[in-house]
Amino acid sequence: ELLENPFFDEWINGNGHLYLFLDSFDESFIKYESLTNMLIKKFREHKSKLYRLTLRIASRIILEVFELEKELKKLWGEDSCGIYQLAPLCKEDIIKALEENNISTKDFIKEIKNKNLVSFTGTPVTLQMLIGYYHTGYGVLPNSRIDIYKQGCRGLVSEVNPSRKTKQSQAGRLSEI
Repeated sequence: ELLENPFFDEWINGNGHLYLFLDSFDESFIKYESLTNMLIKKFREHKSKLYRLTLRIASRIILEVFELEKELKKLWGEDSCGIYQLAPLCKEDIIKALEENNISTKDFIKEIKNKNLVSFTGTPVTLQMLIGYYHTGYGVLPNSRIDIYKQGCRGLVSEVNPSRKTKQSQAGRLSEI
């Protein structure tokens, strides 16, 4: 949808400069490799106009794993690309998220330490997942990392778009993990 948006067409057909910020790139509901391929394909189609595009991608996973870094450097040039890896969420970020969700910081931290889940608090997706489980479990998280992974996978593959949910239920469902 992003690359079909009218602002993108205006940039292609105009003379202005576009500043495109893709935050939480690694948290997209589109498969990471598919999103990367779509972007690179679109940028190749408009290579002559890339001097008018400033692209910023925020991602916590290493972009070179999926060839994105290499492809962006081919398109923009080695000297025009800077790759910086985001740091994990800090304690203040976690506390803020807990407060915004009306969760006792002390109780939550005790729970994640007792169940060896501290590493799950380092990224927004897994922290939000833990917060969701904490709410639905009435202040208790699943007992094992395996349960967290299973529930997390189910949550990540569940459809969040209401119109696609309807289509999915009409077309059938994939079997459970």
